[in-house]
Amino acid sequence: MNVSLISRPKKNYLGRHYGLLLPNKTVIESQAVQGLRQVPFHIFSAGKKVVIETTKPFTSEINTRIRELFHEKKPYDIATNNCEHVARGIIDKKESIQINAIFALSLFYGLCLLLKKTD
Repeated sequence: MNVSLISRPKKNYLGRHYGLLLPNKTVIESQAVQGLRQVPFHIFSAGKKVVIETTKPFTSEINTRIRELFHEKKPYDIATNNCEHVARGIIDKKESIQINAIFALSLFYGLCLLLKKTD
């Protein structure tokens, strides 16, 4: 039995929405309004193409992380606890590559503006 980190385009097409596909074909996802929840695959997909990012064995450690998440009930936070943080955090390291990229681009843009002012 495996679990898969999956993603699909967000409804506004700005970025990707992440979830964790479980062996029973349900998906753990986190959203701003609904929060952390487990939904059928067709609800997660929302009629959009879903991509499997990575697959790992469904271990007792992963099962424990899932239980802890639902017990903790941490609120959604785009910067620190978004859908990608949640899904990646269950199977690996809690991070959002999308947020990291936005931060890096913002930092680069800010540096360019600073350099331009010093000219």
